[in-house]
Formats: sequence, structure tokens, C-alpha cells
Amino acid sequence: MKQVLYLDDSHASIILVKRCLKDVAEVTGVNTLADARDLIEKNKYDVLLFDYQIGTHTSFELVEFVRKESANHQTTPIILVTAFRSEGVFYKGSKIGLNDYIFKPYEREAMLAVVTDYLNNPMKKRVAKPNHITAQCVAWNIGEKFYQYSPDLFETVEGSNWESCGLKMKERFSQVKKNAVAEISIVNHTIPFFEE
Repeated sequence: MKQVLYLDDSHASIILVKRCLKDVAEVTGVNTLADARDLIEKNKYDVLLFDYQIGTHTSFELVEFVRKESANHQTTPIILVTAFRSEGVFYKGSKIGLNDYIFKPYEREAMLAVVTDYLNNPMKKRVAKPNHITAQCVAWNIGEKFYQYSPDLFETVEGSNWESCGLKMKERFSQVKKNAVAEISIVNHTIPFFEE
């Protein structure tokens, strides 16, 4: 049976991917970049699936390791699995060796189709769209201060309200990504703070 390595810091996500792919591949799940690197050095996989955000790191450092230093996986398909609905993240990743991406939450059929396609066509690669970036920004506020983080730019902006944050982020995109069309969507995470 084909072998897939799935890196995700969510144990629940690993279980879902194992169930999803059980008919086409044996999935080995790991929670840390170090564990993934160790298994990549010791074993041969047919497809590598990496969650984008692993704790405070991204899996891009592991992608770079695989493409530059791995003895067994320099041409193995690497698929990014991410909740950041951003073509920009994939575009950056494609420059260092990603083959494709799947957005979370995903439908079982979509995950199965993408992974099966790479199991059968390992040299395939999705073409990134360098002039169109759809950015998903994480937004939060603390008191009267509002913040927005972009995984595409690896930057945080601060504003006096949600609208000013969005405008600042669009401005940063236009400065950094010349000739790019920025579509910013905000995901507002509400986390209660408790005072003791």
C-alpha cells in the first residue's frame, strides 16, 4: 500500500485524514516538525501532507529541508493542508517546493481526489497564480486596540477599529506585492479573557 506522512499539530485532524485516505494509503501522523523530519530521513513516503501552521512555526522550513537536504524525498509530492484560505501562502510555498494545497475544512472527496492524483502522478504540480493573492487575515482586539495578522506577509497591523486594520493590511499588500490584487477576508476569533 502507498505511504503518506501527515504533519499536523491537531490529533483530531490526523485521525480524520487517516480515515479519509484509508482505502488508498497508509497514513503516518506526526505532531511536530522534528518528528516529521526524523521520519522523512528514515522512511520513504509517496506523498507528504503538511499542515501550514505548526505551533508558532510554519511547515515551510520542513518543505525547504525536504527539497534541499532529504535523500529520499526531493521529488516527493508535498501538499499543504491549511485553514488559511490564501493563494498567497501557496504561491510562497510553491517557490520552495510545494506541489499543491488543500483548504481546511475539506470534503472527504476533495482530499481523496487530490492525494490519489499525486499518488498516481507524482510529478504533477499546481500552477501558482502570482498576480492574484487572496489573503485570509486573523483579526483580534484587546480593549480598544484592533489587530490583523497576515500569514502571507508574516506581519501584524494595528488600528483603531476593524475597518482601519483592513485598510492598513490592503495598503501593506499593495506595497509588498506589486501588481497583485488583494482580496482580504477577516476571520475574527473571539477569545474570552477572564480576570481573577
